[in-house]
Amino acid sequence: TGGKKGIVENHCSIDVRSWYRQGRLIEGRRYDVRWAAGYGANLRVSVRVERSCLVLNNCYIIAGEEPRNSLQTIMLDWTPCNFGGERPWLKCPCRGCNRRVAVVYWSGVFACRNCLNLCYQTQLDGADKRAAKRVDRTREKLGWKPGFLNDIGWKPEHMHWKTFAKLVRQHELEVADAKYKLAVRFGLLDPTNPVFDE
Repeated sequence: TGGKKGIVENHCSIDVRSWYRQGRLIEGRRYDVRWAAGYGANLRVSVRVERSCLVLNNCYIIAGEEPRNSLQTIMLDWTPCNFGGERPWLKCPCRGCNRRVAVVYWSGVFACRNCLNLCYQTQLDGADKRAAKRVDRTREKLGWKPGFLNDIGWKPEHMHWKTFAKLVRQHELEVADAKYKLAVRFGLLDPTNPVFDE
């Protein structure tokens, strides 16, 4: 599967873990699920739950066009949990795959991320962007304004000093890493050609 990868976050999906928590996997249940698929398109799926599978009647609607219908069966696989009960999985319905997955994505049919050649947005981000996001996550814990070029703030009111000191140190290291990766991206540093000061 060569070519440009699609992005997971741009696709409608079925997450069997959340459906199980919501009580949607009870044998005999029937219900409809709708997604706004973007660009004036909508996806409506009529679901029939059986013990061993989900039977999906997929209806893809694009404004101004005839609806496109397809029938699809996705097998369910139940594995025992360590402390009792069962955990459901979906079996990717693509021919030759049959991979056990928690989530399938829509791209004309439902299939696993691998078969649809999808990746997460963070996988497409450069090293500098990922580093900046790590800084922002730490700044959020500290209650500081996002952006590693912004000033540092004060200790949040109910945070322990030990936790605060640990997060500030983590923030310092992450900021240094983000600045380094940004400098590499813009050619201000060449990581393959170190300079030694004697």
